[in-house]
Amino acid sequence: MASPDAALGGFREIRLALDDRTLRASELTEAVLERIGRLDGELHTQVDLDAAGAVERAAQADAELDAGKHLGPLHGIPIGVKETIGVEGKRFTGGAYAFDGLRAQVDATVIARARAGGAVILGMHAMSENAMGGMIPDGERATGRNPRHADYAPGGSSSGTAAATAAGFCVVGFGADGGGSVRNPAAACGVVGFKPTEHRLPKDGCHPWTTTMMTTGAFSRDVEGAARGFDVIAETDSRLERATPPRLGLLRRDDLGELDQGVENALSDAAATFAASGATVVDAPPVDLAVGDAWFARLRELAHAHVLPMLTSPEGYSAGMRELMNNLDSVPVDAYVASFETAAKLRAQLDAALDTVDALLLPANPWPAMRWEEWASPRTFDWYRFSWPLNLSWHPGVTIPWALDPQGLPLAYQLIGRLNHDEDLLSVAAWCEGQTSFDRAPVPA
Repeated sequence: MASPDAALGGFREIRLALDDRTLRASELTEAVLERIGRLDGELHTQVDLDAAGAVERAAQADAELDAGKHLGPLHGIPIGVKETIGVEGKRFTGGAYAFDGLRAQVDATVIARARAGGAVILGMHAMSENAMGGMIPDGERATGRNPRHADYAPGGSSSGTAAATAAGFCVVGFGADGGGSVRNPAAACGVVGFKPTEHRLPKDGCHPWTTTMMTTGAFSRDVEGAARGFDVIAETDSRLERATPPRLGLLRRDDLGELDQGVENALSDAAATFAASGATVVDAPPVDLAVGDAWFARLRELAHAHVLPMLTSPEGYSAGMRELMNNLDSVPVDAYVASFETAAKLRAQLDAALDTVDALLLPANPWPAMRWEEWASPRTFDWYRFSWPLNLSWHPGVTIPWALDPQGLPLAYQLIGRLNHDEDLLSVAAWCEGQTSFDRAPVPA
């Protein structure tokens, strides 16, 4: 890989080129910064880009690699960060207008481990207000645009990171997922989004969201990139190669509800392709995914995290956000307590369904993406119905693009793995990804 343009390929290709020194970290970083400079004026993904710092760190990575010092899979790799994760000296509002001007005093542990692993930190990515607000296409509060289709939002709340990853503005991105906020925007933008088992990745140094449902997660244009980002932060080593094809449990059609025809066809195509490639695909036992009310009740924790700023700086919250926070604060205590009972039942159902398979297979979303004008409608809540169950149950999940529909929107599927067996899930995901010809090159060209 002699050309910096080729640095926008797959993670393994980039890693090998950096290691054999046919590509330098400085070239890679400059190629990414060139794309940001040329394209982000339309996509609005960046909120605190540190180009000078990235160039300096890339040069340091080159010197280390030239000297034979290898710090791990992220050494010399440009990464972007959702601004709910603390990066020392950088913007740290968590999308909250009330916190405008706030900068992180220290690195979150996620970032400290990435730095120790030699990552080149580019800066911060846009997100929705308090990770719950509307999508905004333009202006000072823009939350990022979907590089696949201008009429569709990139999904929330890690909107900027998903769009930036798809556009080639970073090789690996880190976001946060409390109800699908990594997996859903990844699916909408056509990249891989990985939510680990709750507590596998550290949360300290991140903005509070909920204390019992939110975890940091990883984006990349392929499974390997997301896996290696997870490995560095979780201090593990995922073995992606499999000796045999996986055994997959296909969630029952009756458990999925209404689906867009393109989504349904893509799921059937994926299952048939996996089976033809050697995987064992069986029908999973019934799983009740209709847990939206319990997920919403658990958001009482989010309202409590914002009660003091709401009292002292009400002007720092949009009218819609004030209404939402008041509704969440009014969730009855018994409904909040009952959400844990629902979570336990769901966890038991998923554990039983996973007992004889390596992963469960289902759509990422009921339909590909949300139009901008639809975002404030009840359909947005429904769009997440395959995501928030895993935030309640704590199981790891990964969304992977399968194909594009006639409008150019990604059709993605989700794999669910066993609790605390994230490395195994990633190996299944890598195998499944290898059975499709989906073009993972950055968009636009």
